[in-house]
Amino acid sequence: MKARIWSSVLVLLLGLCAAFFFLSYREAKKVAIETLDEEQSLHARQAALGIEEFFRNWEGTLTALSRIPDVAEMNDHGNALMEFFYETHKEQVNGLTRIDARGVIVFTVPNSESIGRNISYQPHVREVMARRVPVVSDVFRAVQGFDAVAIQVPVLRAGEYTGSIAVTVDFQRLAQRFFEVIRVGETGYAWVLSRDGTELYCPVPGHTGRSVFDSCKDSPSLLALARDMLAGRSGKAVYTYKASGRGTAEPVRKRAVYMPIDLGNTFWSVAVATPEREALSSLAALRNRLLLVTVAIFCCGAFLAFFGLKAGVPRIWLRHLQQYSERFGV
Repeated sequence: MKARIWSSVLVLLLGLCAAFFFLSYREAKKVAIETLDEEQSLHARQAALGIEEFFRNWEGTLTALSRIPDVAEMNDHGNALMEFFYETHKEQVNGLTRIDARGVIVFTVPNSESIGRNISYQPHVREVMARRVPVVSDVFRAVQGFDAVAIQVPVLRAGEYTGSIAVTVDFQRLAQRFFEVIRVGETGYAWVLSRDGTELYCPVPGHTGRSVFDSCKDSPSLLALARDMLAGRSGKAVYTYKASGRGTAEPVRKRAVYMPIDLGNTFWSVAVATPEREALSSLAALRNRLLLVTVAIFCCGAFLAFFGLKAGVPRIWLRHLQQYSERFGV
């Protein structure tokens, strides 16, 4: 009889210890993932707000500049004023340009050889001419050989459109300032999509400048995330990704937080992604300690139960244990 009761005690104790271990580890895993998501969300929000503020400030600055009569009239004093303005801001922008109502460059620094060139074919110039509102361009290849973004505002005199004024910004410098600095764990990073799905920034070699639907075509879960980003949504996602050229390497499961960057006439979307295993790697030591504690509880419980049975247990305990052993056939 005591052998059957002893077996029942061990089974019950083992079940309780296993439940304690798995429930505790599951809760710790949940907390670790929530902490990772919160950290990624903070990075993404800071990057989005930083970019939005950068463009908003330049839009306000150019609007103020466009309202100066000499700049609006495109006279020599206005050109000198624009040149002085560029010299005092050239660490932030790569060029300052005044365009007339036909889309012809009438003044530009520092590359004055572009004066007289008609650039009305450029999408952002056409949009300013048509809508007469501030416009942020898509990333384009500047004639100087770098990827640039243009911020362009209309110039109005007595309500009449007389052209626009624009600055160009080196996108790589912009990316270094707001995106490249983002690091989560050892390999977590940010990546940015334009509204048409072009990867504006991605630290993975060969991705920047390509369509996400081309560079990530082998990852359906990542493409599902990209579609949500291009819809202007924000949220969290889990996807798997296998870098090309990695042979038989297993796909990596990643967690991402994403949100749009509002640029007025357009938007980008930024995601911060980190391999899930990095969030869980910190749990290895906790898991081992938890396992030791669980084994210790089991051993102590078994020890106490053994000596309790040997010394004699209350009849009511004995009756319950006997019923349990008969019910489960232990």
